[in-house]
Amino acid sequence: ARPTASTSHTRIYQIILQMSGWDEGWALLARLAANGRPYSGSVEALTAVQTGEVPVGIAIDFYGYSSQVEFPGTRYVIPFNESIVGGDPIELLTTSTHPEAAQAFMRWLLSVEGQKIWLNEKVNRMPIREDVFWTEEGRGRPDLYENYNETLRNVGIAFDEEEAEAVYYSVQLYFDSVYSDLHDGLSRTWKALVDAHNDGRLTNQQFQELVFEMGRPLTWAKDGIEREFTLQYAASINERIRGDRAFAAGMGSLWRRDASQRYKDLLGKVPPS
Repeated sequence: ARPTASTSHTRIYQIILQMSGWDEGWALLARLAANGRPYSGSVEALTAVQTGEVPVGIAIDFYGYSSQVEFPGTRYVIPFNESIVGGDPIELLTTSTHPEAAQAFMRWLLSVEGQKIWLNEKVNRMPIREDVFWTEEGRGRPDLYENYNETLRNVGIAFDEEEAEAVYYSVQLYFDSVYSDLHDGLSRTWKALVDAHNDGRLTNQQFQELVFEMGRPLTWAKDGIEREFTLQYAASINERIRGDRAFAAGMGSLWRRDASQRYKDLLGKVPPS
């Protein structure tokens, strides 16, 4: 999905960036985007898997668990040592006019009775309490309990929430501009590289180098200054992208221009058949 249309997919892209490193992560995301298509949201991306339009997609856990129940032909997989486990937060506003009632609701939500809600097949979220599965309702969901234990067995990556927040809007705009908006050029370049590698026109080393170049963070010149989309630069413009529409539009246009030229240049490096 376009990250500007999906917070969950944005998080998954950020997991990949932190897991693989900034440069290698963007190169990996380029291949992921080239093999897919930019859907308008995470639900639409999941629906494409459920209908068989695409064979694989990315999703957060309860989307995957619900899909397994409603579409038995699908399977949710947690990549071992390539994901994270995070709880959904709940908070009490300082302006609450009924703080005691709000806290009572929180206590109920975190109780066994409250956590039973997640067992409903129309909800399929992961309970925070294991003893929920020891209830009559919990014993009726051995599939969800299996997923619960699989989650506990999985080793997640060390994820930096502060870093993710510091580049959140920059990552969204860059991904959309370079991969989603220019998807035809990206996928055309990827297919040309794969075809040339498969029929021997590119060695494995040449293929890997050109594929990395396809997704490597862009460099450009603006106002006589050379810039590169590094982690530090992404953080430096993050809040401005969030609050300054004209600046965001200008950066998106600049990135689309340079990425489009990069895809054309790479096509020119593919030996003719």
